[in-house]
Amino acid sequence: KAEVLKERCNRIDANCEVETVLDFIDGDNMEEILDPLIDDRTIIIDTIDSSETKADLISYCFRKNVPIITCGSAGGLTDPTLIRCCDLSKVEDDRLLFWTRKRLRKYHRFPKGPAQGEKNTHRVKSWNVKAVHSIQRKGVKKSQGKESKGGGGLRKCDSMLGTVSFCTGIVGFVAAGKAGEMIVEDDF
Repeated sequence: KAEVLKERCNRIDANCEVETVLDFIDGDNMEEILDPLIDDRTIIIDTIDSSETKADLISYCFRKNVPIITCGSAGGLTDPTLIRCCDLSKVEDDRLLFWTRKRLRKYHRFPKGPAQGEKNTHRVKSWNVKAVHSIQRKGVKKSQGKESKGGGGLRKCDSMLGTVSFCTGIVGFVAAGKAGEMIVEDDF
């Protein structure tokens, strides 16, 4: 996938610099892999499926002051018009991002609520981490013992949510669009 993406980018613009790294990133090798690639023009788009590694990457970017756009889960999505982007601290109805936030608070000291001594207005402070997610509810309703698509998700069997390719594509396009917007507005 990485080599195909590099080839496509170079067909669009031969001057585009794309460096591929064919390795799995985790908390142990993150600095070794990313430090040589990071400069003042870097924006990271995260599509990791593990809340542990996703939290490690977000924390790394936060420490290194590297802008990041993280993507939530796409399993079970059927409506691409419900995909949004907001601050990670404000995302609802995405279990992957829920567990990522929980890990960020527990292991990486991200704030849960107001700072010590501040009044609690029940508004979570922004983390300045953009998150692409869907507002589509993914639960499956049960009607007279039978499953239906009425809950807003797509279920192929009892244990796995199906993924509709156009929804995963839209998540990627929204993330790329946000990165482009950040570059144009010099907001990173």
